[in-house]
Amino acid sequence: MGFLWSAAAKDLRRLLRDGAALLVWIGIPLLIGGLLTLATGGRGGAAPKAVLLVSDEDDTFLTGTLLGALGGRWGA
Repeated sequence: MGFLWSAAAKDLRRLLRDGAALLVWIGIPLLIGGLLTLATGGRGGAAPKAVLLVSDEDDTFLTGTLLGALGGRWGA
């Protein structure tokens, strides 16, 4: 168990020593998330909707479950 703690401490010290890499590692996901929020209109915009066409040729349980989970309608 001592080896595990010493290896984790070594990796943590190395990570904290390279501040630029840490900022990039945290900053890129935040930047991408912010750009996506701006592109989709933020929190006040309408929720995006998608249409999914499922061709249920064999009427199996799996496709019925998929349609039920997605809130699809049975029909035609």
